[in-house]
Order: sequence, then C-alpha cells, then structure tokens
Amino acid sequence: MGRVKARKGETSGVRPARVGEGDAVRNLLAEVARDQEDRTLLAASCYLLDSGVDTARFAELFRLLVFERRRTLLGAVLVQGGNLGSKPGDHLAELEAHQ
Repeated sequence: MGRVKARKGETSGVRPARVGEGDAVRNLLAEVARDQEDRTLLAASCYLLDSGVDTARFAELFRLLVFERRRTLLGAVLVQGGNLGSKPGDHLAELEAHQ
C-alpha cells in the first residue's frame, strides 16, 4: 500500500477505525455493500465500534480501516479474514468498475 504524504501541519493516512466512528464508517460503506451478508457484517462491525468495543481483537475475522486527512474521514474499508468462499481475484473486475 502506498503512503500518502501529509503536507506540513496536516495529518493523513490509513489507520484502524476507532471506537465511536461506527456511524461515519457505515455512511462511507453503505453504498458498496453488495448483499445482505455484507450489510449484516457492516452493521455488526459498526455497532461494535459505536458500543465502545475495541475491534482490534477481532482482527482474524475482520478489520475496519479508515483513511483520514486533516482529521476528516474520507474513506473506509472492511477487510474480511479467512477464506469465505471466494478466490483471490474473483471480484477484481467488480472492484475496478466501482468509482
């Protein structure tokens, strides 16, 4: 992953989502949830964040990462762990087509 260089006095980068950021992450990822399974995992993950649960202990199952610049969340990704029936590259065309 490439690193985004911050300007002087600016903070930016990719980091794990923090407790209390569930609503922001939910809003950023709502339109890309493909099916009910994705929506359920997203809702559960954001609920944990909103409830004050440190999701780092679930890193083997999923990880919520956010991109921020100047302390503003600009993007998020929900990374699922393990083999969930997909092979690497199965959804590459779908991801490339998404804006």
